Parts: sequence; structure tokens; C-alpha cells
Amino acid sequence: MAEQQKQDEYLIQLLELAQGGDKVAEDNLIAHIRDNVMRRRIGRYIHKNRQVEDEDIRQEFMIGVALAIPKADLTIGNPIEYIISQGIYRVRSYFRKHIIQNTTQVCRDCGYESRLNKVGNTYQCKKCGSTNIDTREVYDHDEVAIGNKAAESDDIEKLTEEIGADTIIEQFRDTLTKGTRVYDLFVLLYDEDINSDNPDIINYIAEIARRWGTSQVLVVQTKDKLKSRLITFCRCNGYEIRGNRFIQVK
Repeated sequence: MAEQQKQDEYLIQLLELAQGGDKVAEDNLIAHIRDNVMRRRIGRYIHKNRQVEDEDIRQEFMIGVALAIPKADLTIGNPIEYIISQGIYRVRSYFRKHIIQNTTQVCRDCGYESRLNKVGNTYQCKKCGSTNIDTREVYDHDEVAIGNKAAESDDIEKLTEEIGADTIIEQFRDTLTKGTRVYDLFVLLYDEDINSDNPDIINYIAEIARRWGTSQVLVVQTKDKLKSRLITFCRCNGYEIRGNRFIQVK
């Protein structure tokens, strides 16, 4: 714990110097994040999809990190985590952009090809309304990428589903007030992956309490508030949360 605190203090010092114009400090901070943080925090995105190169993912992460350094607020939360989260957010945005741009759908009934048109949980033809759809990669037209019946085995389908969820999450983010406990918890859970799915964190509630310097009870209470607001947001916008998915309801 003491060793981690020393490292955190060292990184904060580097950030302060970097924001003051010290190029060496900035390079050292970026190098530390690249060598000690990047692999763990974006590992889930590596080897994820053949349309996105792994090296491009790493570069996008580091670009996000570098751009966030001058914007990090030293007086709010953990500015180093903010910088890392901006790198992760840029990676997610990169995935969304490339999966959407480089995948088309083809109607099996009328043959019409268009960009992805997902309505609820199914793709729908923009011309005839059919849901009998194949999706294929833009630069690989000789091979159908996925079909609705085989969607579970293909990463493209999974990623496009996550894109839909990400869109809802980003809309929900805009309803939260920055600087509040609820917003800070949202950032930790969603942007920084401080949650039960992170194998590197034994007790994410305890980890958040440690970062905040408060009790686990307060973290749980804040989590309940965040969950309540998300449920209300979904109800007001025609969604239900079923398991880990957002379901559009009429």
C-alpha cells in the first residue's frame, strides 16, 4: 500500500511538471503508462476483431493519454486515472467508428445492401423491412462475415451490440452532473473498469472506497443512487435492463 502511494505521488509530480511545460516529465509519465498500465487496461480490446489492428489500438490509447495530460484537473479525484480513462475512451470510440464504417448488411430477401441498421436487437433492411439479414465486411465482399443464425460466434456481432449499449451509456452519462459522487462512480465503473469484471481487483467496492478515502457503505449507497438513475433514464427512453443488456421496449 505504501509503495503504491509513493508511486501515485511520483506520477502526480510528473503530471504537475508536465502541465508546467516540462517535456521530460511528460515523456516519463507517458512512458510509465505505456509500459506499466496500457496492457492491463486495454487487453480486452487486443486481438478482438480483424478489422482493427492491434497496433492502432495501442496508438489510439496513447494518443488519448497524451491529449488528456494538459486537461487533467489536479484538484478533482485521481488525475492519473482520468488520463488513463481518456485513453480507454478513445480506444472504444475507435472501435465504434471502424466496426460501423467497415461493416455492411445485405438483405437475403431483396438483396439490398446498406450500412448497418439495427432496430432493437435485430438488423432490419432499410428497403423492404426484412430482418433476414447477413452482415459482411466492406473490404471482404467474397466472404459473408456473419448471419443472424450464426451471430453468437462472430466478434463483429458482439461488438456492434456493444456499440448500441455504449450509445445508451453515453446518453446516460450526459444526464449526470460532473463533480458529484454519482458521476465519479460512473467514471470509475465504466471508464476505468473498477468493477466486478476486472480480474485484477479482488473487491472493487473496497478499491473505490480506498481511492475516495471514505467508507464502503458510502460507495454502496452511491452505487444504489447511480443504479436508480440508470433505471429511471431507461424507463424514460424506452429501454429495459435485462441481465447485462439494454432491451428496447414499445
